[in-house]
Amino acid sequence: MQYDVNKKILMIAALGKGDDGMSFASCRLRDEWQENGVKLHIVDFFDNGGSGVGVSAINKIKATFINKALARKYIKDCDAVYFTPKLSPLGFMSLISYYKMCLKNNKPYTLHIHGRALIDTYINHKWIRKYIRKYIGLAKSTIALTEKLKEEMYELFGCGKFDVVGNFAQDSIMLKEDEYSEKINFIKNRPMQICYMSNVIESKGIFDLIEAVGSDERFALKVAGRVFPNEKIRFEKYLKEHSNVEYIGFVSNEEKKNLLMESAVFCLPTRYPTEAQPIALIEALCMGCIIVSTDLPGIVDTLGERYPKELFVEKDAQEIKAVLEKIYKNPDDIYQRIHENIENYQREFSLKNFAEKIYGCVFD
Repeated sequence: MQYDVNKKILMIAALGKGDDGMSFASCRLRDEWQENGVKLHIVDFFDNGGSGVGVSAINKIKATFINKALARKYIKDCDAVYFTPKLSPLGFMSLISYYKMCLKNNKPYTLHIHGRALIDTYINHKWIRKYIRKYIGLAKSTIALTEKLKEEMYELFGCGKFDVVGNFAQDSIMLKEDEYSEKINFIKNRPMQICYMSNVIESKGIFDLIEAVGSDERFALKVAGRVFPNEKIRFEKYLKEHSNVEYIGFVSNEEKKNLLMESAVFCLPTRYPTEAQPIALIEALCMGCIIVSTDLPGIVDTLGERYPKELFVEKDAQEIKAVLEKIYKNPDDIYQRIHENIENYQREFSLKNFAEKIYGCVFD
């Protein structure tokens, strides 16, 4: 795609340090656009006191109101506006004045919906439904992460123009052809390394996964991500009980590549209420890991119809263990079926493809 360097986008998003899924995606999108000459004005929700994922939503709302003056300054000097809107009731309402600003200045706006939290907000809070319908209906485009989420939102809201743009993996998190044999060697090594890369919270299935692995010497589980405070004591107890389970903390990009390179399996047995399309799952897919996960719509959409059905599990320790044992006994057959699709996954989930598709939603 040839970006139009004469057009300018006002990007209103939560960027911060890029250390959670949505802000990470926003930071990489910003960088990719700027590196390709796209002109941007930026309003960051994390400025002026924003605190990060899962912490102090009130500070984020404050940032929205404080940064409105900045948005007002930039709005006349842009051709279109791109939002990653807050999806809680209070968060969505706090941005209504921004949407009105776009309409007043005749600037088309695009809403990038990361996850399914807006669906839950709509279902659980009747009073906000008219506002969601109104501003979804007036948007130039509303971006969903998967086809199933698009269909669910369109059917629920009954209005709007929806596009689908999946998440991405950075170029550095792509298994190269000359690394394939090295990856196979790691898979054949014993014990079989399993990677979990997400927040350490009950609903993500981490404790079921640890119980599935147990102290079985055939398996080595490495856990990367942020431990939520209310799970800290329980998680540390599990680590002490199982010597083959290791917590490696929050990983850098290079550390992540090495972790996924050495892992035969990426397991995310999540039932997280607003789970949509985890970036870590896409990264693991593009690094050639065997994915074991639950059949949530966004995950099924991401892996595609050709993905082996026996690798979807319930969030249940016994079923997870049974699937891991099946992979352990015959990894080559399963890996061969997955490897046939790696090139397609890498093309579909490249950062370049992600940035170009969103740009098309903003301007086409």
